[in-house]
Amino acid sequence: MKRVLLITSSYPLSPDRPWNAGVLARDLALSLSDRGYQIWVITPRKDQPIRDPQVPVLEIPWLGGYRELAPQPINALNLVRFASLLLSGIIFTHRAVRILRPHICLALWAIPSGAFAYAVWRQKRVPYGVWTLGSDIWGRHRYPFGEAVVRHVLRNALFRLADGQRLASEVEQLAAKPCGFLPSARRLPIETPPVSLSPAQWHLLYVGRFERQKGVDLLIEALCHLRDELGEVRVHMLGDGSLRRWIEERLRVCNLKGKVHLYGYASPEDVVAMMKAVDYLLIPSRQESIPMVFGDAMQCGLPVIAVDVGDLGLLVRKGQVGWVVCEPSAEAIASGLRHALAHPDQLRIFRSNTAKFKIWFDPERIADAVVSLIEGDKDERSLSVELLDMLGEA
Repeated sequence: MKRVLLITSSYPLSPDRPWNAGVLARDLALSLSDRGYQIWVITPRKDQPIRDPQVPVLEIPWLGGYRELAPQPINALNLVRFASLLLSGIIFTHRAVRILRPHICLALWAIPSGAFAYAVWRQKRVPYGVWTLGSDIWGRHRYPFGEAVVRHVLRNALFRLADGQRLASEVEQLAAKPCGFLPSARRLPIETPPVSLSPAQWHLLYVGRFERQKGVDLLIEALCHLRDELGEVRVHMLGDGSLRRWIEERLRVCNLKGKVHLYGYASPEDVVAMMKAVDYLLIPSRQESIPMVFGDAMQCGLPVIAVDVGDLGLLVRKGQVGWVVCEPSAEAIASGLRHALAHPDQLRIFRSNTAKFKIWFDPERIADAVVSLIEGDKDERSLSVELLDMLGEA
């Protein structure tokens, strides 16, 4: 039985609280365990103990508490916190490797998890693979020596993965080595029935953090522009974040409280139930690779209205699964919404086309791909070719 140390900067506090990218780490750990691997997870300590009855989780002590790394502003205090995580994480991972003696480490994502795996490889020569997201590659300049650290992490990995095609190309340039394209996806309770919504001509959905990167402020401003045109349109927003109070105030000022509904973070069951009940998913992000919520929508058969960032525009156009907004601005999003709502005949076509993406975002297929790299049965480039062939693109 191969022993795998999965190192991740994000992990759910418990199985019933899967709010962020940590759910991807847990799903992958469970899938690898189901395939006969012995799994341990290393992740930063939160403000309360992580409780997972199915996966052994080892928590790195640091000064950050409950904080997620990605949305934190760069200031002196947060740099001290990050430095404490980096130092403590390296020491902690060294100890774990000495005791557990894993055959391989799997880092989710390049920073800081990849730095821990790289440090262990330098001293113990334990091989590691890295799966990158847009946030850690594009955010590398936020940290002192971030560029150099990421390059070293990527160049010395046994294999490299990225959750977007364009992101994989960027990783290849940084590493001067191949990087496979493997979209991330989580396990969803697809059998969940749709929620019952009040009658309306259109129901639109946003799922994600209330943060600037996700473009949620652009969406709210676009809705304010369209206030007099919304009619029987209802917008449902699942999520939370630092912009929540601002959103509530803008909805009050624009007199949209009856048309836009805020629900807070949602369970996977709630996400599926809502996605099955609405007409479009809204993805107004300023910067993305392929967001997890796009994979959720494809699994649920839900078309999207998405800004043309990262791989989103290419995939939506190629798959014909929704409408593409030309740029991340309130005016463009408002124009895109106006155009989409004026063409109800396209909705049925878009829904039927989502089926071609379901295998892309099948968590079991994704786990099989990771296993093929761990075992050396495939290389990174073959994974990319297989995915693109599914869309008729070599």
